[in-house]
Amino acid sequence: MSSESLIQLSESLRSLYIKTAQKLKGSDRRQFMAEVVKGWGRGGATIAERELGWNRRTIPKGMQELEHGMSIAD
Repeated sequence: MSSESLIQLSESLRSLYIKTAQKLKGSDRRQFMAEVVKGWGRGGATIAERELGWNRRTIPKGMQELEHGMSIAD
C-alpha cells in the first residue's frame, strides 16, 4: 500500500499546517514539523515535502530535538 493512500489532508488542515509552520521559527518550527510527521509514520517526511512544501531534511533535526529535549543551533 502506498503512503499516498494512507494520508489524505483536507485543504483546511493543509492550510493550518503550512500557516502554523510559517509563524514559527528555528527549533519551534522544526519540532512542530517533526511532531506532525511523526504522527503520520513511515514516509511522513516525504508526504510533508510533497503536500506541504516542507524540506524533509529539516525534519530529522526536529526529531532529534524532540528526542533529546534540547535545541540544535541553526
